Amino acid sequence: MFFSIQQSDQIWKYFTEPAKESCLGYKNSVCHCPRGKLLGGCSTINAMIYQRGSKQDHDSWYQEGNEGWDYESLIEYYKKSENVLASLQNMDNYGREGLLSLTKYIFNETIRDVILQSAKELGYEILEEGGQLGFFESLQTIEDGVRRNAAKVFLGSSKKSSKLTLALNAHVENVIIDKSAKQAKGVKVKIGDRLLNLYADKEVILSAGALNSPQILMLSGVGPKRHLENVGIDVIRDLPVGEHLKDHVVMWVFSKLSDEALKPTIMLDEVYKYFAHRKGMLSHIGLANVQAFVNAKNRLTDPDLLFFYAIFPKNHTAALNSFLNGIHLNDVSSENLRRYSEENHIMVTFVILSQPKATGKILLRSKDASDYPEIHSGYFTDENNEDLETIIGGIRIVEEQIKTKAFKELNPQILDIGLPNCKDFDFDSHDYWRCAVRNLGTTMYHMTSTCRMGPNSDKRAVVDSRLKVHGIENLRVIDASICQMLLGVHQMLHAR
Repeated sequence: MFFSIQQSDQIWKYFTEPAKESCLGYKNSVCHCPRGKLLGGCSTINAMIYQRGSKQDHDSWYQEGNEGWDYESLIEYYKKSENVLASLQNMDNYGREGLLSLTKYIFNETIRDVILQSAKELGYEILEEGGQLGFFESLQTIEDGVRRNAAKVFLGSSKKSSKLTLALNAHVENVIIDKSAKQAKGVKVKIGDRLLNLYADKEVILSAGALNSPQILMLSGVGPKRHLENVGIDVIRDLPVGEHLKDHVVMWVFSKLSDEALKPTIMLDEVYKYFAHRKGMLSHIGLANVQAFVNAKNRLTDPDLLFFYAIFPKNHTAALNSFLNGIHLNDVSSENLRRYSEENHIMVTFVILSQPKATGKILLRSKDASDYPEIHSGYFTDENNEDLETIIGGIRIVEEQIKTKAFKELNPQILDIGLPNCKDFDFDSHDYWRCAVRNLGTTMYHMTSTCRMGPNSDKRAVVDSRLKVHGIENLRVIDASICQMLLGVHQMLHAR
């Protein structure tokens, strides 16, 4: 259901800039990058998947000079926010008294059992939680069938506080900075039709996300000197704002399955179950909570790919269309998938690159704050094509998986969806998949690192380990843009 939100007015409808290396199979050859345009931000429109960063990932932040960002220092804050309602074997590792409710729903369908059994056949462990090689079922930010977004959880608990004033329909244009003192004083914000200067007693704290925090900083004169001068903005502090963009790139692998994969459902009954009892298929994320960490090359080293799954029931046009329209897939491939769906369930395996080598950047389109920023994704621009080859390795694992005995009863087949740009290659050849990945590889909505954290000696850093902007007093950034590197998990926990 979360893909249906991507067509609403409740999101910022951003798109990447055209590039010859990626997004070629989408409308206008650009990738759709929706962001939450409502309270709670992306936690209000995402897939509600909860995952902690791994010990290895966080410890690498610390090793780069970021004091207090090692895993042992952070775990107390993880626990402090968590209210795990599921019964887990290792409950001591989780919090039970925090504000963020977490559940684990078991998708009681044949396809769930088949995926887990096929994983065992391939030699993977079935784990209680992610972070290492193996398959698992994730925690979800859901309580009693209702999404628990950041606004409900954290703003809801503070709404009676006299110290909190919330402005709706407000758009920050820039931070007001004293140029000589290099000190943040407040923000210029447009609320409705009024343009106001709001001044801070102590600090200005930006939490606008990996796309908009760098945009606001650059509009304020904090960013790459040459770029700001080209746009016509006075430079207050020369910092690598907007650079080092990282993102999880996803490749969709479509398979058709026979009727046995799912029990028949009547949507009207499901709607009743949900609104009357908060139960049924509308009360959880379905097959998407079945996930895996795998390595494209071998099963002895750290994961470089994350899998999860979705299934669209046969002839369930509304759900499939929400997905296809949400990702802006080209018309030819979309129509082919609709045709396949008339006679088959459609399973989508999300093959997600967890540690991409390629790097992108965010630039200003102009000095007008209402202009969307330029998103130069950088997908598949790494020098040795490692990112592309890693994803193809993941596709080969999907092929192994559907050839297992467990899958045999579902008569699976990976689908040729008729990508117009790849018609000259034999389907399933290496050259075909190289073409297909450049056409279908897109954002998993996990953009980070555009206001990168690091010590003052790190020329790639924008903020220090206390999230203070280098060289500007009284200014912090506290969102996913500060990630020193991209964590190899879903980002909701770390972006909220």
